[in-house]
This record gives sequence, structure tokens and C-alpha cells, in this order.
Amino acid sequence: MIRIPKYSTTVPADRFRRAGRTQSRSRWVISASPSAQSAGETVPNRSGRPPSIASPLDSYALIGNSWAKHKDVQVYTDFLTIEGTQDPVQLWMLGTNYERASVEVRERMAFGSEDLIDGVRQIGHIAREGVILSTCNRTELYGLFDAGVDGGAALRQLVVSARDLPNPVVSAATYQQAGPEAIRHLYRVSCGLNSMMLGEPQILTQVQDALAIARSEAVAGPVITRLCTDALRVGKLARTKTGIARNRLSISHAAIDLAAREIGTLAGRRVVVLGAGEIGAVTARILRTANTADLVIINRSPERGQALAAAVEGRYRPLDALADELADAAVVFSAIEAPSYILGPATLPASVDRRDEPLLIVDLGVPRTIDPALDAHPFVDLRTVDDLEQIASATRRQYDSEVRRVDALVEQAVDEFSTWLRIREAAPAIRALQERAEEVREAELERALRRLGHLSERDREVVRALSAGIVGKLLHQPIVALRESSESGRHDETARALFDLFDIAPPDRKSAERHSAAD
Repeated sequence: MIRIPKYSTTVPADRFRRAGRTQSRSRWVISASPSAQSAGETVPNRSGRPPSIASPLDSYALIGNSWAKHKDVQVYTDFLTIEGTQDPVQLWMLGTNYERASVEVRERMAFGSEDLIDGVRQIGHIAREGVILSTCNRTELYGLFDAGVDGGAALRQLVVSARDLPNPVVSAATYQQAGPEAIRHLYRVSCGLNSMMLGEPQILTQVQDALAIARSEAVAGPVITRLCTDALRVGKLARTKTGIARNRLSISHAAIDLAAREIGTLAGRRVVVLGAGEIGAVTARILRTANTADLVIINRSPERGQALAAAVEGRYRPLDALADELADAAVVFSAIEAPSYILGPATLPASVDRRDEPLLIVDLGVPRTIDPALDAHPFVDLRTVDDLEQIASATRRQYDSEVRRVDALVEQAVDEFSTWLRIREAAPAIRALQERAEEVREAELERALRRLGHLSERDREVVRALSAGIVGKLLHQPIVALRESSESGRHDETARALFDLFDIAPPDRKSAERHSAAD
């Protein structure tokens, strides 16, 4: 419960809290004392959803990042209370990556653009909050669960069901972490420490996109949003405060290096880039400096393909022209997203059989877009992202000292987030303490005002303000103690001592009593 002093004209939006896990999970619930005159106004909040307002005022409106009173508003109570729940929770993560599973398994576990939203929604059904990070080299599910819940098992079952995979396959291919370890893992991922290509910057965009999708589905609440936002902040800090960003090697760089090792040089050769998305665009821009004789961009969307071709001084061809371009191509880099293989034994043109040298195809997709059966063809040399690991490992060893510097930044961020999360757990106890004090204050205030019937309404307001001020000052130190004990991990013993001292039923027991009475 957060108390706003009487006649306060502005309520910072960041002091609002979500109200439980029912249908109103995405709504802000604002209430006042029972004696307050209620206007029952409904106005939109930042996410566009109208909060239920039962307040002693005519209306509140969201202006910028604050809730501000409209003009001619009359407040009839001493405090505006904002209710919410911050019960003990724990973050869980379940994932797989290039170190744990082969590309064959990773592509079966990946959430593509078509099914990512459905996967995020499913996390919302089993956890308080969540997010899915799915890239070519990793798929990771993060969920915020009530303390005591085996979130790892819940996330594993979600993957089994959503990806239609046997439980033993998922168990063997995944790792799971909880609490600070899960926090630390995401921060290291954002810093590029867990990437195949150490420090690669694309992961920051991928984390940002993952958060945006989870927020658009109302699955990322305040904790997951703070977690991902902090991960992005630490990732950017690592690249500016350490030398990790000096490693310019990306998946695209590694793929081009691999191709150069296999065929000698790309200079004077025809090279095909299949796909004009992020990886395809990065690959094409690097190839522009390789002195290729003919750089071909093939893409479904003509607009995007033509724009990339113009930017890299190449030429655009539609997807149905792929077969024609393979006859004289030295290398094909496939970075296109497709629901099925776009090239296989049945679609490979006969002209490939008449080549003087094998056609090198590097499939950068997960899921793969080139049928692995093509690797058996005598004139096709097929590689996948897993074949880039040797190049990546050689580079990673050169940056051991910078990795240690990044880890120091990560540890500091983990401590800060863990402390913030523990402080949130004090909210139910603080709310119970404030409610008990308010009950006593209102009862004693009502008794006193009945004996002081001669007072004017102005004098009564002074008495009300006096009682509220006394209660606020008396509660200040206990509330500070609750917050500090949460930071140090001693919340439970401090809360029990205060509950005994003030004769307060613990929040969970009071909740059970209310539900029992309702039944």
C-alpha cells in the first residue's frame, strides 16, 4: 500500500503497483478509505488499459508519466491508497544453446516469429511474468514464479508441449537456473559472453525485441521489464567500459572467413546472399569489401531486397530465380527465415552437377532452411552455424582478461537487481502494518470526533490531519526496518516481530480469512 498525502496534486506513475494475478492483472486498482466519497472514474493508463478507480475525488488523468488531478477536484479523505501484491517470487530460466545441443535439436526447440507470441502467452498462463529469447544459437524461457514453485519443471513441460518434443529430448538438451544464477545468465548473454561470437552486438537487439513482444502480450510485468532493461543497460556498459567490443567477429564474419578458407578467396567470384534480414544484411555489407565480382541478393520482398542490393552495390533477384544463380555461384549464404527447406535434392538444379568445383552453402538459419540431405551431393559442400565454432573459439581465447572485467560489471548488476527484488517482498508486510494502523486511527478518530461535536468542519480536518501525521511518523521507522531487513535477507524475522508487536495477522492468513468469509 502506498499512501499519497491529502490534497497531493500529482502521483508519480512509477509508484503505482499491479493489482494481483486475476483478470485485473494488467489494471491499476486505486482505492480510498471506506468513508471517502467515491467518484468511480475510469481513465487510461500508460499501457492503454483503463484502471478501476474508486477514489475520493472527481477524476485523475494520466499526463506524461504522472497521474495528475483535474481542475476543481475536491479530496474528501486523508490518504489515497494504492494496493498491490509483491509476494515472494523467484526467477527461473530454461534454455538451450549451441554448446548444449546440435543445430538439429535447437531448430526443433526454437520459437520462430510465427509461434513466438503463442509461446509467450503460454508462459503468461503458468507464471506471473515471463519472456522468451529465441535466436539462431539459443532458445531461453524466463518465468517469474511464486516462491516454492518448481519453475524449471513448468517451463520444461511448456517446451515439451509447445514444440511437440519428448520429455527426455528436452531434458537432455536444456539447462536451467533459478534466482541470482538466472539473473546472472541473462546479463552475461546480453554482454555477449555466452554468444558463439564473443561480444557480438546483435544480442542486444534480440533481447530488446523479446521484451517488446512480452510487453505487448502483457506477460512482461515490472520484474521482467526491469530484468531485461537492466540486462540491456549492462550489455551496453560492457561494450563501452571494457574491450569486449573490440572483437568485431560476428556470425557473418565467421561464415565469410569459413568460406574464404574453403575456396581460397571470394575476390572475383559470384556470391549469393539469401535473405535481406538482419543477418543477411550484415553478411552482404561485409562481402561488399571482399571484392566479389557479383554480389547477388535474393529475397521474398522486392522492396527490402532491392534496398539492400543498392546499399551494397549488388543486384537483386527474386526467390524463384535462386536455381538460375546457383550454376555460377561460388558460395551461398542462407540467412532467410522460412517454415520449411527452400532448397533440397528435389529443387537443386541439374546445372550444379556440371560444376568444376563443389558449391559451398553456409546455412546460418535456425531452424535451417537448406535440407541437410544436400550434404550428400557430390557437388555441394553444406555447412551450418555449428561449423563456425572453431573460428569463434580461437577468437574467444584472446579476450579472457576482458571477459573478467565484464563479469565484474555483471556481478554488481546482479546484486543491485537481487536487492531490488527482495525489497519488493516487504510490500505485503508494510501494507498489513499500515492497514492495522489505519484501522486503529479511524476508530479512535471517530470516537474523538463524536465527543467533539462542536468543532467546525475545518477544525475536524485539522484533527484528521493531526492523527494521520502521528500515525505516519510512528510507522516510519518500522517500515524502514522492514525494507532494510528485506535488503539483508532478514525480512521474515523482522516481519514476525512487528506482527507480534502490533497484533497483526500475517498477510497470507488475513487473505485466507477474507476468502473463507466470502465463501
